Amino acid sequence: MGDKQKVVVDLFRFRDGQVTEHWDAIEDQPETTRNGHAMMDGPLPSEENGQSATNKALVAKFYEQVYINQQLEALPDFVDANLSQHIPEIENGIAGLEAYLREQTNQHVIEKVAHIIGEGDFVVVQAEGKLEQKKTTFYTVFRLSEGKLVEMWGVKQIAP
Repeated sequence: MGDKQKVVVDLFRFRDGQVTEHWDAIEDQPETTRNGHAMMDGPLPSEENGQSATNKALVAKFYEQVYINQQLEALPDFVDANLSQHIPEIENGIAGLEAYLREQTNQHVIEKVAHIIGEGDFVVVQAEGKLEQKKTTFYTVFRLSEGKLVEMWGVKQIAP
């Protein structure tokens, strides 16, 4: 869009071959990131491996404990030590995520999970909350491997 690269997330729910719901968010891709990754890169292929329900349940529990209840001591139960991060403000690794969450305790508040969708190794969470006291919808995409979060992407839509 113009001379600025954008990151766009579009999620659709289908029923009987027709779109029944649509959510989206657009955010500027920053010039630099703390983790060295673009906001939207990494592996995309996902094969249904019979883990969709298990992965969705794990991410739901992770969000409840870590984001909503701020139980950061639970991070190792859910997150691989070498987490590959694509959210520009967060460094790679579990230590990077923990540092970010500690910094943002009163700034980045998740109040509730609105939707969790997933297929195979990928799970997407749409959560409602506040970023610096402004109503915000957060879209976070996780890739899981062997019961741990190994890769993470995110886009947020801040209400005007």
